[in-house]
Amino acid sequence: CWFSEMYYKLTGERLGLKGKDASLSCELKGTVPFEITWFKDKKQLKESRKYKFVSEGHSATLHILGLEASDAGEYECKASNNVGSDTCSAMVKLRDPAAILDKTESVSVTAGDAATLECTVTGTPELKPKWIKDGVELSSSRKHNITFSNKISSLKVLSAEKGDSGRYQITAANPSITLKNIFFNIFCNIFCNKEYFKFVPETFVKSLF
Repeated sequence: CWFSEMYYKLTGERLGLKGKDASLSCELKGTVPFEITWFKDKKQLKESRKYKFVSEGHSATLHILGLEASDAGEYECKASNNVGSDTCSAMVKLRDPAAILDKTESVSVTAGDAATLECTVTGTPELKPKWIKDGVELSSSRKHNITFSNKISSLKVLSAEKGDSGRYQITAANPSITLKNIFFNIFCNIFCNKEYFKFVPETFVKSLF
């Protein structure tokens, strides 16, 4: 038999998103009727507000409602009939949704100076923050330095120009239990509030008279 989440076949491990529901399904082979017993960490489960059992023909499903840290562990399905019994199991692990905990406020800089935007992001598995300006994803270059270390994502505009003014966006995403991406957005503005120009006085190399 095998376990699945939302009726997609999985192997021996299941990642669930904290606060969401999860389903473990076991496909049965043999002669019906089956007697189904569910266990968590070797302890038998009883149907409750937390656990819902569904058995139909050759399938058995355990619904876990509102995943919490305490729901992580090994789950086992035991199926029995008048011939014998068999079991299958899967590990349930929790992941934390992507979240932005802290961010830089809007920044005003003088043209030619550097400007830094930082955000603290959390979530599991490891996130992949992306910095975007005017709908275009940014990457490290002579203009930008992008880093992500110790949960802090940083964008540094190395030498601000008038064209660097605008709205900057960071997205931090990880897969949810439906295999979609979760996006948490923040917006930061960089304004170049002063520009310096060097004027060269006019000179004449030859007199007209």
